[in-house]
Amino acid sequence: MLVNPRFGGARWWWNRGAPWVVNTGYWGGGFWGPFAFFTLAAGTALWNQTRFVEPGWGSPGWWLFQNYGLTPARCGPQNLVYIYGPNDSVMCAYPNMYVPPGFYYVDPGTLQLYVM
Repeated sequence: MLVNPRFGGARWWWNRGAPWVVNTGYWGGGFWGPFAFFTLAAGTALWNQTRFVEPGWGSPGWWLFQNYGLTPARCGPQNLVYIYGPNDSVMCAYPNMYVPPGFYYVDPGTLQLYVM
């Protein structure tokens, strides 16, 4: 686990104590913001791998990026931070002093990153 440098204490602190609820109508269940769900001919969700995407303001993903001081990056190159979120979603970021390059998954309750 990587320590969240701006952790607010209790679970769901970033959402005023209310649990986050998945919205299946959005890519990543809405964790990264209100992005539409795009698919390729093969039916695989690869939107972030073909376009540059930033987490939507105020979304759990936005709070995650703010807390760890991450800057969004286009997925693909090596030496990036790959963050796996809900509904098999992936966002990428440039590494920094808090998060080295690698593969992580996020706990949507605490916004803690865990090494895969």
